Amino acid sequence: MKRKTAVFGFVLSLVLVASAAALGVTYAFSQIDVPNANLTSAIGINVQGTIVGRYNDSTGIHGYVLSRGQFTTLNVPGAGITTAHGINDRGDVVGTFYVPVLSPHAFLYRNGTSSTIDFPDSDRSFANGINDAGDIVGTFRDISGNYHGFLLRQGRYTKFDYPGAEGIGGDLLGGISPAGPAINNIGDIVGTYFGSDHIEHAFLLRNGYFTNIDFPGAVSSEADAISVLGVIAGTYADSAEVTHGFILRTGVYTTVDFPSAPTGIGGINAIGAIVGDYLDCSGLRHGYQGVPKF
Repeated sequence: MKRKTAVFGFVLSLVLVASAAALGVTYAFSQIDVPNANLTSAIGINVQGTIVGRYNDSTGIHGYVLSRGQFTTLNVPGAGITTAHGINDRGDVVGTFYVPVLSPHAFLYRNGTSSTIDFPDSDRSFANGINDAGDIVGTFRDISGNYHGFLLRQGRYTKFDYPGAEGIGGDLLGGISPAGPAINNIGDIVGTYFGSDHIEHAFLLRNGYFTNIDFPGAVSSEADAISVLGVIAGTYADSAEVTHGFILRTGVYTTVDFPSAPTGIGGINAIGAIVGDYLDCSGLRHGYQGVPKF
């Protein structure tokens, strides 16, 4: 189920700094590439700096965990595809696996064992985020083909929908499964919904109330992660359909991009470190980590 490979020589250690002047924050970026992969995405990060994501190689699509400079492949037994989306500070991982390829299911990986956590009677399920209490959020498709968000807390599933939306979940960057939602340790949830305009919009769900948090002037927005301090990270597309990462902190939006590249942000941890992916000039996708430099 696991394959460990030393990352030294494969994670590019160039330090690249992007300005986020409105917040007084800059980021030192490092590139993340799984050895022998032709695509790498970094999607989640915890406070210890452990990163999860997915990669493609000649054998298929796999999840991975990157901890202390070492990659560990994460494949659900018997799955044709595995993707890892979220990790909490205890090291629990959630994601999605496909058996067969067109049938996705959500999973929880804890203490070396994976378990399926599909929403009851769903047609397909995706798990995207987990907090330290073990609360899991994701999306599911019902038998009528409609997408909804879900929260799994203490064994109980709860469905949620943005008012008036056509569905919860999005795929702005062309990933394997719908984007978001994510949850922090105080129960705030962020995610993406499709409006009646058939466009992706970002939302915050706090204390039972929804708020739209689209990046100003964007043609579409995703909210993909929220820290315990309430800092939100996501991705938006500008008028030219170029994607950018963004941070929303105390009501201030700031664009954060891997230098000179179309960028998405997938995760943020308690100290503000971010992970995501970007496209190089050849159109190849790479993961990255951005560490804040205040």
